[in-house]
Formats: sequence, C-alpha cells, structure tokens
Amino acid sequence: MDYSVARKKAFRLLSMRTYHSTVLFRKLEEKGCSKEVCEKVIQDCKRLGFLKDDEVILSLHRRGYGPRYIEFKLRLPRQEVRALITRSMQKEKVLELKSKLGSKEKAMRTLQRKGFDLDIVIEIFSYQGVD
Repeated sequence: MDYSVARKKAFRLLSMRTYHSTVLFRKLEEKGCSKEVCEKVIQDCKRLGFLKDDEVILSLHRRGYGPRYIEFKLRLPRQEVRALITRSMQKEKVLELKSKLGSKEKAMRTLQRKGFDLDIVIEIFSYQGVD
C-alpha cells in the first residue's frame, strides 16, 4: 500500500476517535502497510497534531484505569506510562473509586483488575483504617 492511501486510512481512523501512535501503527500494518510507510504516516500525524499519545494515556487514567492496565492495553513500555501517571495520581484515583465500590475485598479486587498497583491499594485501605 502506498503512502497516500495509508495516510487517508490514518486520517479516517483518527476522525472517528483518538488513537495512541502504537495502536494506529498496528492498525495500519493490519491493513497491509509496510513498516516504513506506517512510520512515515505516524510522523506526519504527530507533526500535524493529530496524535497526542500523552492525552490518550491520561484519558484512560481519568476513566478509572491504572498504569498496568494501560501498559497492557496499549502495549506500551512501563516507563512511558509511569512517566505520566505518578503515584500521587494513582492514590487520588484509588481514593475516588474506593468510595464507589462497596466492601473492602470487592474494592481491592476491582482496583487491582483495573491496573492499579497493589502496594498503593493496600496503602490506601490500611491508611484509611479500613480492615
């Protein structure tokens, strides 16, 4: 597939929703683009401001997902996600979600499943005096 067709496909995908660059790269590869063409299209999209990787990561965090889930879902290196989502941000989100989840056991399981670090979850629940 040539560059112009790949670029049109990328723009069409980005017109429907925001993608992280690695996800868009995979989607273009699945459609038959070569790696070189995919890389060039991704660079163009970033240059034009259509790809905002940090925004995608922070959006998932605002929706209640922890860094481990985001790393897995987007297949990103740990450092990229951890550079944006700090421990204090995780603690704030865990505190926010804790009040909505009910019992301690259920809340801890849910927060772990959503990708929050276990040590932060335990710290929040023990600090709050919930046993």
